[in-house]
Amino acid sequence: MGCFHNTGWNCPSSLNGGLTPAQESQLASVGLISGVISGGQITINGGDPAKFDLAAGTGIVINWVDPLVPVFTEVSWPEQLAITVTNIGTTIFTSLYITSLGVLTQFSGDPLPKDIRRQNIVLDSIVHNNFSTIENVATNSIQAYEYGNAFEDYIKKLGPINSDNGYSANGANLTIDKASGTTTLPWINRDNDPQSPTTVTNASQTPVPTTTMSGTYRDDEVGFNFDSADNTIDPDLFDNGSGTLAAVANNKFTIVRIFFFGQNDNTIFSYGQAEYSSLPEAESAIFTEAPVLSPLLSTGTFVSALIVKKGVTDLAAAVSGGDASFVAIISQTSAAAAGSGSQDLQATYDLSVSPEIVTDATRGALTLRRGSAADTDNVLEVMNGVGTIKVAIKGNGTLEVSGQAGSLMNTLTDAATIATDCNKG
Repeated sequence: MGCFHNTGWNCPSSLNGGLTPAQESQLASVGLISGVISGGQITINGGDPAKFDLAAGTGIVINWVDPLVPVFTEVSWPEQLAITVTNIGTTIFTSLYITSLGVLTQFSGDPLPKDIRRQNIVLDSIVHNNFSTIENVATNSIQAYEYGNAFEDYIKKLGPINSDNGYSANGANLTIDKASGTTTLPWINRDNDPQSPTTVTNASQTPVPTTTMSGTYRDDEVGFNFDSADNTIDPDLFDNGSGTLAAVANNKFTIVRIFFFGQNDNTIFSYGQAEYSSLPEAESAIFTEAPVLSPLLSTGTFVSALIVKKGVTDLAAAVSGGDASFVAIISQTSAAAAGSGSQDLQATYDLSVSPEIVTDATRGALTLRRGSAADTDNVLEVMNGVGTIKVAIKGNGTLEVSGQAGSLMNTLTDAATIATDCNKG
């Protein structure tokens, strides 16, 4: 294990060399937890895929019954080969851990209960979906050191947690207002209040100042351009990937994604990267357009999407008149939410082992309800490979098949009549 020279004591040459009480206390103070120090990898046995191997390793178990005097137990174990999975035929996951006595233990299921995680050395899990052989190893072991750093990595990957800070039209212009809110991120408020270092209060901005707002768009290679400080939105330009902002076609809408950076109260918007024929079409594409965004945006929060039509010069009037709309984003995290995300049914389909919906007696039927302008609108469509609609069911029950329109019931009745006549012939 590594040496903590800054604490004023020397590291033991190995875990088996033992730790003094002072060293144990200092280890606890730097965030050491029960976990693996070295080795302990789990692999599928080369000769029998129904068994697994365990590499030799070392670890530590910490008992926190008395937080002022934690008890450290140093553990080591030898290599173990061709280990039989106890419940391979009855469960699809097996979690593995080493006890404070150095004993390898199997637990049916995943994840492990919290008391087991705290009092043992957690190793990887094994997966056996077919109930006969190990198909893969899930790398979810817990290491005893750098736990705080690992947690920070995870939190920063998720991005800041935003509350409010939404955007709206300022007035008869192209500037925008930002509401007050809070941003939560490790140590973001340390300078203001060491007792509350993770959440900062963000004041409202009416409008967002020129000095704290800019736009971004792709260059013609793999980078991104940033506008000079400017607090106005330009509905007439969009990002077509050429490296130069292009003119939006007449009567088209774009999606401007607005990111807030609670660390410094800055706003960065990403120019739209596609054109849409209507406001509803653009709104439905917020989570499916999959824009290419600057990595810098991952440190902010995707707070609002502004759908805006070319030619708008008064955002407030455009919102009232249906030529613009500020859409609050439900997912209050980073740039990951700005493109395809949890609202993308294709992603759900791709992750489905069996893309089937089974109803039950409690919930009843699966319902598709027309929510567009008229009952004559299509509610369900079937397309061929090139995107041509071949079958459509409208909100009024009308079925259209390859251009043949009629009542669904009449169509089915006609089909039955045709089949009956054919049988008679």
